[in-house]
Amino acid sequence: MTQPPPASAPSPRRGYRWRSGVVYGTAGKGGRALTLGLHAGDPAQQRPGVVFIHGGGWNSGTPGLLARLADELAADGYVTATIHYRLSGEARWPAALEDAKCAVRWMRGHAAELGLDPRRIAVAGGSAGGQLAAMVALTPGRFEGSGGWAEVSSQVQAAVLYNPVVDLRSEALGRPPLPERVQAFLGDDSDQVTAAQASPITHVTPTCPPILTRVGDQDEATPPAVAEAFHAALDAAGVPNRLEIVVGKGHALPVHDHAGCLSATTRFLGEHFTSVIGSPASTSPGPTR
Repeated sequence: MTQPPPASAPSPRRGYRWRSGVVYGTAGKGGRALTLGLHAGDPAQQRPGVVFIHGGGWNSGTPGLLARLADELAADGYVTATIHYRLSGEARWPAALEDAKCAVRWMRGHAAELGLDPRRIAVAGGSAGGQLAAMVALTPGRFEGSGGWAEVSSQVQAAVLYNPVVDLRSEALGRPPLPERVQAFLGDDSDQVTAAQASPITHVTPTCPPILTRVGDQDEATPPAVAEAFHAALDAAGVPNRLEIVVGKGHALPVHDHAGCLSATTRFLGEHFTSVIGSPASTSPGPTR
């Protein structure tokens, strides 16, 4: 999935502040700084937020891949962040997931100064970033790591997944052994147990937040059939969810169907966030599929 970052800082609606290179945590024992780009809101308001996680097979990619969506959602009234995380060449599973959860904790921990409502935080990601976004949503309290803000919850109230990898097991991927990128992400000594542990489909429970998935009907990298199995599991658990299979599209929907992804994201989050009340664990009831 390729899309250049914006040529200059975007200009969302009045009341926002664009910040780049914001340190949100530290990576591993060496304590390398982890950074994000941020559209911060007016501290006097409480707007919903979205943490965006880029794709790239876990071994490449940059936050710029989802920058356009983050920019336009900010213009629509959201506090948005696009994050850097450890790629597989630096650290293996579950390092990238730990970093993503740290970013959510940082956002919630700084809600007051960001103009963010800590009860309304979503996570979104594409392809490999979709796997990470789904795992953030499905495993609160697990794989938290030690990057910072341990006293803050990483729980999210919604997830939006663009052509996500939701099952890393070889039977779902259609070919043993595990593909090279998956093997590099999980580790050289990984097996089907590890692959299952990193597969969102194995972590579905009735407590999951609402989930939207969009996948192209011609996507060979993340086939619609696998997404359908994931949403069947969400249905069985009674989790509010929506699956959109986009006709005539392949992989990398945020690039090839940007308008559709933006519209679906704002519609889905608007439906669920308008009814979120109470604690950060609250979500709106009832299936939407």
